[in-house]
Amino acid sequence: MNATTLQRRLDDVLATSAQHWLLRAMTIIAPVAALLAAGVAGGRWLPFWTIVVVGLAAASAMRPDAHTALLVTIIVGSLWPVTVDDLDTPWLAGAAVCLFAFHALTALLASLPTGGSFPATILVREGGRVGVVAVATVAMWGLVVALDRRDAAGNALLTGLGLLVVAAAAALLRSRSLDRPSAER
Repeated sequence: MNATTLQRRLDDVLATSAQHWLLRAMTIIAPVAALLAAGVAGGRWLPFWTIVVVGLAAASAMRPDAHTALLVTIIVGSLWPVTVDDLDTPWLAGAAVCLFAFHALTALLASLPTGGSFPATILVREGGRVGVVAVATVAMWGLVVALDRRDAAGNALLTGLGLLVVAAAAALLRSRSLDRPSAER
């Protein structure tokens, strides 16, 4: 690495906003939390994979427009069925929400210049979207647990109805979050 490249990188680090650093830290924490959820649900800690995920998540936070975020998601998603035997554990919903938060944070970082920061309205709107997905994820997990623990024979109509209710609730929440065109335009 030559002195010009090193100086440019140092200038980028010094110009990075506090909000950008916070989003980067959250980008690293989210997939690690998902991996830890897999470790807790599976009853074992995965030190090697934790180090790999931390390193790749840090690389994703520094270069959110690269493909390392996809690799992080693939690794964490692949480790879940390897370590966890219980399909209806509440840790699954938590891990899914953490991976979605990682995705949303990476997308935010990719659209933010190094020295820039988002207005509070954008952060609130994006946080609300993550919240809607989190609620829908937990609702779907609850539906799966309820259907799994029933002692009755399978009922495709009841399963389809439950999925339809969750989808309709998500669509209703989504439609309420869209901006309405104003009358003066």
